[in-house]
Amino acid sequence: RADEADLLLRELRRGGFEPAWERVEDADAMRVALTGRAWDVVISDYKLPRFSGPDAARLARDLGLDLPFILVSVALGEERVVEVMRAGAHDFIVKDRLERLVPAIERELGEAADRAEFDRMREQNVISERLSSLGLLAAGVAHEINNPLAYVMSNVEMLLRESEAGAAVPNRDLRQILLEVQDGAERIRVIVRDMRMFARGGGDEKERHPVDLRLVLDSCTSGADSEIRHRARLVQEHGETLFVEATEARLG
Repeated sequence: RADEADLLLRELRRGGFEPAWERVEDADAMRVALTGRAWDVVISDYKLPRFSGPDAARLARDLGLDLPFILVSVALGEERVVEVMRAGAHDFIVKDRLERLVPAIERELGEAADRAEFDRMREQNVISERLSSLGLLAAGVAHEINNPLAYVMSNVEMLLRESEAGAAVPNRDLRQILLEVQDGAERIRVIVRDMRMFARGGGDEKERHPVDLRLVLDSCTSGADSEIRHRARLVQEHGETLFVEATEARLG
């Protein structure tokens, strides 16, 4: 009710807050209010004209908003208090004890800030770990590229020397040299393709399409080959071709 909302606002101002506020009485209005702008806290009565406190708590929770939700109502039985807390409320305050409102809001705002900071640090750690992984992958890719690049360059340099010296290279030898150059270039192309796949990260779920698992496994093992070869022997045994609906980068 409007008069009870005024009492809450007066209590908040007495506690040092200058609230920007909006009063709603049904689910649709609450959904519009919560999604229309950012809020710091939700205060709800247990009984509303076309709504209820537990319904309001569930709506805020279902929208994925980490907002302190405080129920302010007349004294309720234990079952109703448990109901609203299970629905997502953070605290329950009896209307004749409004002096508890400001301390409760301050406590919940502090805990919400702590959760936000924890989520930010966790996301930052994920990014750091990903950058570290990409750094290791890049080092491995550089090592992998150097091998085929070395014999591509050596064959090309040999052809240049022979050409500058005016020497004729037998067709059989020329074909073998060109095949080796082609093989080296193809290996480099595959390595770069795999690197691009990993660098794309998780990929967009909307980009899912049928992916051949064997190709993903080949790309992964190719990228890890330089790390494996010195201490283990990798054997791959593929069965029938198996396609899954996914993103290639996420599987990689």
